[in-house]
Amino acid sequence: MRIHLLLAAATALISCGPTVETYLKKNQYHKATTFCGSQDRDSQKACYAKVGDAYLEKGDLDRAAKYLDLAGAREKVNTIYLKIAGRFEADGENDSALEYLKKAGAKDRIRLIYLKIGRASRARGDVSNALHFFGLAGAEAEIKATYKAMGDKLFAEKRYKRSLEWYRKAGAPTKHVYLRLAQRMMELKAYFQAGPYFELAGKRPGDFYPIIARACLGGEQYPNAVYFFEKSGLPKASYLQEVVNFALSRRKYNQAHFHLLKMGRTQIQASWHTAVAAENQGDLMLAGAFFMRAQNPGRSVAAYLNVLGSSDNRYTARHHEARSRLLELAGPNTAQAFTTVSTTKDLKPLVELLRRKATGAPYRVVIFDLGWTGILGKAALNTATSIPLPRLTPRAFLRVLGRRRGFTVQDRVLDAQKTQVEGRVMRSVDQVALKAAKSSAPEEILIQWRTAHKELPASPNHIGVQITMHLTVTVPALKLVAFYSFSAKHSERISAPKKKEKKFKKEKKLARKLVYMKLREKLKNTQEKVRSFLKEANLR
Repeated sequence: MRIHLLLAAATALISCGPTVETYLKKNQYHKATTFCGSQDRDSQKACYAKVGDAYLEKGDLDRAAKYLDLAGAREKVNTIYLKIAGRFEADGENDSALEYLKKAGAKDRIRLIYLKIGRASRARGDVSNALHFFGLAGAEAEIKATYKAMGDKLFAEKRYKRSLEWYRKAGAPTKHVYLRLAQRMMELKAYFQAGPYFELAGKRPGDFYPIIARACLGGEQYPNAVYFFEKSGLPKASYLQEVVNFALSRRKYNQAHFHLLKMGRTQIQASWHTAVAAENQGDLMLAGAFFMRAQNPGRSVAAYLNVLGSSDNRYTARHHEARSRLLELAGPNTAQAFTTVSTTKDLKPLVELLRRKATGAPYRVVIFDLGWTGILGKAALNTATSIPLPRLTPRAFLRVLGRRRGFTVQDRVLDAQKTQVEGRVMRSVDQVALKAAKSSAPEEILIQWRTAHKELPASPNHIGVQITMHLTVTVPALKLVAFYSFSAKHSERISAPKKKEKKFKKEKKLARKLVYMKLREKLKNTQEKVRSFLKEANLR
């Protein structure tokens, strides 16, 4: 009985004490929550619900959510989380927004945030981050769009091979990339690498192989050009003719000739076509060579003669070469050409010389014996003129020019000018007469032979002279000339006692003979040099 009275008294005291509403009205939230914590389980949820609503009215959403969660009001809590997440999202604090959305279990809102972050990352070029959030969102279309955007970016930066990787991941078209790669290979002249890229770009062989072939032609890569023309499927005659025309325009006559042969032209036809093109473009030396290959010696001779007759600077340096070619051509097969060819007056001596070589007619070798020159006293003059001198004979040249040709050899001795000066005899060459004689036969082989005497310084009872022999060989028609000279010194006593006069004469005769023998030996050596000169002139 006593126990029941005590419990009734306690209940009365409690019911008469403060409630949670009392604390909330006084804004004593801490005491209110403490009060709720002291309640039994059945009363706690309702108590916490009142605290949570109070915080909600106050705007303290975090605490409101906390106590409403304790009260078991899950829907209200989720609504509060969504509201908090919305605020963070509006402020751009996506990480915090995601935290509350995850608490609220708002999967659709979470996906939208992921998409928003991914697009923002993609816009600023952070592809890795964008792909991460698009993956979290499960947005396959956005992932592919990101791959394509990265491909576009690399393509704009001309990083074509890298862009291909991204385009492939996106499943986007890549033909435009392959086309740019093909164009880049063309710029780098990597023509064999350009072809596969053109194919991957969807181009037909008939469209791009001619482009590659003409690019090779521009770089004068003729074998490569023909190879690509063959792959293009164009008619063989058509593209070979294009190669020939291009080679001729670049003056690559050997290439043009080679491809004319590939077209099925005969050697003569190909050579003739090439020769005419070279002649029309002023390349007369090459034209002459191809006319010979075309078995037309007349046109070949005419081309070389045109080089010699031209005053154009580009031909002047090749005159010697043109003469050499004409000498090589002169033979039985070209005799008719040299006989019938028309030419200028200046070139007639050359044509006559070449005609003689071609027909086997004799050359005219003219020897001009110019005698001796020098200034000598009477004693030295007697000594010099008493020394026997070796003679230059036509036989010296017949070994080179050939005995069977029946050469006509003429000796022309020109009178020298003589003058007496203070007891000395001065003798020199009559240059006027020599010039007139040489100009009268420009097609001949001219040889000038002259001896120069020079008095040596006097010594007691002795007199001495130096004998120098000069030889000049000229082929005026070929503009060839060679100079040779050799000398020997002679000294002898002027007088001797009567008892030794016989011995004196014998010594003098022997000394003069020795000088003669020395000069004769040197003349033989000089004649060998002359033979070599005439042999190189190719007159045989």
